Amino acid sequence: MRVVVLGSAHPGAFDRFVLTSLVEVSRDVVVAHRPTRSSSRSRVATARDELLRVYRGARRGGAGPLGAVLRAPGHVVARKYVDRVWTGIAAAQEAHFGPRVGVLDLPQVTIEATTAAEQASEVAALSPDVMVQLGWGIVRPPLLKLAPHGVLSWHHGVLPSIRGLYTPFHAVAAGRPDWLGITLQRLVERIDEGVVIERRSLDPSGVRSLIDAHLQLDELGVQMLTRALRRLASGEVISAPGRVEREVGVYRSYPGLRDVLRYIAGRGRFFGR
Repeated sequence: MRVVVLGSAHPGAFDRFVLTSLVEVSRDVVVAHRPTRSSSRSRVATARDELLRVYRGARRGGAGPLGAVLRAPGHVVARKYVDRVWTGIAAAQEAHFGPRVGVLDLPQVTIEATTAAEQASEVAALSPDVMVQLGWGIVRPPLLKLAPHGVLSWHHGVLPSIRGLYTPFHAVAAGRPDWLGITLQRLVERIDEGVVIERRSLDPSGVRSLIDAHLQLDELGVQMLTRALRRLASGEVISAPGRVEREVGVYRSYPGLRDVLRYIAGRGRFFGR
């Protein structure tokens, strides 16, 4: 069974640990990644675009021009806070998973194409039986239909209750322990509405912090993925493309200032100490 990983040109410790775990399941693993493209944009231009993005989002959300202007600095503060949180998570992953990474000598294929259709053509040449999303970003429809067993991916939340980004953070901010968990899904075109293969909840009373939650969810995710691949290798059908759950929960994106303040206020009550 050929497993094609839609990965990153520069995988972190957790991604390398996932690859180590995949090799234990299949001897035919290929990593496909897009080339790293450097950005020549200045910090001023990047900050300007970020403020414009927040302003336009606030306007679409119903805020008046003045309200949208006043909201922008708060979102910038929130972004800096959340970025620091995720930097801490990445460092913890490096310390936790780094020592467990095996010697990797996997075939690496750079997908040079820029359009989804051309990327699909290049990946199709690898003849995947199943694909795993690991650092690729959003997987567009042409890629979703290439492999007989589709594209498998994690979502760090309990689907279909909570969709979107930074879901463990939002679970804490909203005081929703039922959102804390991880779901393995076969991707479909609509984000986080795929075929659920397995999902696990995480009891926050046994978790010390958001970093600890992410590490535990990562461990569960790798177990779920390797279990699913072993089932596929044995000939078992683990997902049917038409079996998509119709219940659609809430969608959360990048945390705003209100989310950050709620997270800071609620994290002590949310996690066990």
